[in-house]
Amino acid sequence: MKAPVTWVLRANSGVASIVANRGTAKGFTEVPTMSWDAAPPVDYADRAGTVRPGDNYKKTDPKDLAEEQFARLIAGNLDRALQKGSFDRLILCAAPHMLGTLRRHLSENLHKLVIAEVAKDLTQTPLASLPNKLSDVIAA
Repeated sequence: MKAPVTWVLRANSGVASIVANRGTAKGFTEVPTMSWDAAPPVDYADRAGTVRPGDNYKKTDPKDLAEEQFARLIAGNLDRALQKGSFDRLILCAAPHMLGTLRRHLSENLHKLVIAEVAKDLTQTPLASLPNKLSDVIAA
């Protein structure tokens, strides 16, 4: 019987990458072409605006908008990989705010494959250290 392929998304608001586990005691390997850098936040105003009381005004933070766009990019790439059958299970490891943003953008099919969520930024964690960091959620 073939062991399930588990992908681990490591993300924060600036970078994201996928590492794969192909069975117990196999460790993690990087998945080529599955890493991304976020576009820098863009401030769309060249001067401060004014808001009158009673105006329907939604404050937009360029950093929040950039994070939303980045989460959509990641989710779209994960959906395409899922359609190709590239993985069977998914673990989300992201800085807490980014984790919440990612949740909102994952499709229903991706949500079904999420076996664990880790609210930590593990983007700088070496591959050799990941099994220890994720021992509560996967035997790698």
